[in-house]
Amino acid sequence: GAEREFISHHVYGGKAALCWDVDKTKNGDDTIRLEAAKAIGERKYDWSNKISIQLTRDELPCVAAVFLGILPETDGRNHGVGDQQGKGFEIQHQGNKLFVKVFAPQKPPCAVPVSPEDAFTVASLLVRQIRKGKPWLSGNDIMTMLRAIIGRMKAKPGNQ
Repeated sequence: GAEREFISHHVYGGKAALCWDVDKTKNGDDTIRLEAAKAIGERKYDWSNKISIQLTRDELPCVAAVFLGILPETDGRNHGVGDQQGKGFEIQHQGNKLFVKVFAPQKPPCAVPVSPEDAFTVASLLVRQIRKGKPWLSGNDIMTMLRAIIGRMKAKPGNQ
């Protein structure tokens, strides 16, 4: 159906929080919306002033590859139009955690470490959305393809 699904996962850090939400692009591609908010107190976050980024069709497999430990890092920098131009994100795999930074003009950047447990749930949402867009692929197919294609072709020399 065309009704919007509400499936999301929050990741809370000391200085900011993230929300990973299933979403659809204007073209109808299944994706994830990443939202970030600064902390404004003990376990309180300023969601009214959040930064919101919809992962593009091309960013989705790259972000999944980082969460799955296939790529060391990825970023998306071409988000936002007009005065929001330059909005984007960076994600790094740091071994025992992931580090996600979300930024936008005229706003302080939001940086949040993501634990293995949170990374597992976010990875499941990323793979789910890739599968929704390509229902003929199994989860195993997606893992194999992420390793064989994204992991190999996007690896920087010396990182393989």
